[in-house]
Amino acid sequence: MLGCPAPLEEGARPDDALAALPCERVGRLGSVRVRRAEQRSDIFALGATMHHLFTKQDPRLRAPFTFHQHPILQYNPAVSPELDAVVMTCLQQAIGKRFQSISELRPALEAAISTGQLPQQ
Repeated sequence: MLGCPAPLEEGARPDDALAALPCERVGRLGSVRVRRAEQRSDIFALGATMHHLFTKQDPRLRAPFTFHQHPILQYNPAVSPELDAVVMTCLQQAIGKRFQSISELRPALEAAISTGQLPQQ
């Protein structure tokens, strides 16, 4: 998994807490409640990466959780609707609506890829 944020050093901003620590050390980070890292967070990160690759739109330049406002097919019609659906499922804001594990994601991704060619970049 991607890991958990490290405690902040004096004078550091919350955005600077990117170092990974064992999840047992996670509790509060400033005023933000930090949860245990888990597969569904990694699935969201993978979806964000795929969205970025297929659209060439940097998600860091947009408001958080707005992927649904920037459909992949609008930017890249070569992506199949099936692959688009898999990526958008990974990007569901509600964690219960995402794939619940990599074991669940993998066959869906393989099926989406087998329905057509991957887009050429």
